[in-house]
Amino acid sequence: MGFVVSRRAAAFVGVAVAAIVLRLALSYLLAPLTDVYYYDSQAVSALLGGMDPYGHTFTGIPPALVTPGAQSVFAYLPGVFLFLVPFAPFDVRVGIVASELAVAWGMYALGGKWSLLASILFLLLPFGALFSVVYPNNALPAMAFLGFAVVLESRGRRIPSAVLVGLAVASNQFMLLTFPFFVLLWFRRKEWKEIAVSLVAAGSVAAPFIAWNPGAFVQDTVYFEFSRSVFPLVSNAPWGVNVNPSLSGIAVSIAGAPVPAILRGLFVLAFLAYFLSRAGSLRSTLLQLGAFLTIAMFILPGDFFWAYLEFPLQVFLMWVAIGPEKEVSTP
Repeated sequence: MGFVVSRRAAAFVGVAVAAIVLRLALSYLLAPLTDVYYYDSQAVSALLGGMDPYGHTFTGIPPALVTPGAQSVFAYLPGVFLFLVPFAPFDVRVGIVASELAVAWGMYALGGKWSLLASILFLLLPFGALFSVVYPNNALPAMAFLGFAVVLESRGRRIPSAVLVGLAVASNQFMLLTFPFFVLLWFRRKEWKEIAVSLVAAGSVAAPFIAWNPGAFVQDTVYFEFSRSVFPLVSNAPWGVNVNPSLSGIAVSIAGAPVPAILRGLFVLAFLAYFLSRAGSLRSTLLQLGAFLTIAMFILPGDFFWAYLEFPLQVFLMWVAIGPEKEVSTP
């Protein structure tokens, strides 16, 4: 058994090293093709300099990559700094790659029959490297927190798992969509402490930035997304042709106007209620959560970015990786 475990570990480490080499090569060959890299770098520098990243004015972004009206907007939740600030002496993309490796390790650590394959697939899919160094995906730190939370939950370490769920929620807006699924798991076990611990963990990260400049925080992380201009289904972009298959993108192409945000929210709530009703054990919850997230990614945002699908892909791969034999039974 020790030989088998060692061989699995060696396979994972070997693939992880190959993935790092690929990302290093891409970082030297291609410059970042979205403004996320520049926002992350300057936000980390601002924070380390004692300035609030929310409401901060961002400069030096290549004109072709500038998001109109976003010169003073940092649209990401503060938990992302938990990953990026320690990498400030290097390159913020190092932090993104580190969180990507952590996501893959979380799949591997679930230990099911297909866990190694799931982690290898996540690391070796070609678009994965693009979403870490060329089109940096700021959801990856939150995905890393969520991955570790699922591993701990599967091993019965529920309080640390709840803390990590809270950190994930404080790191990315889409993680709010996962929270009801975990609350349902905890509610069925009547574990009120887990709900409280998760909320405290999320609040302890977000509260200092809310208190620092509440208006800028809410404007940047909530209102900005819903005030952005919606691209049609097909349009031109600095990197070529942009495809926006979101519900609003299709509506703009057909009717000339996006679907109102409140109506999109109601659609998502209806799907949430449906998939929650089908969730049971942890493994079942991951399957229902992955399906819900996939649908929500095309409905909720006005503008769809392909990097959004990396999050539901992670959830589906964790569902594959966990294996029924590794799941802790629920009373």
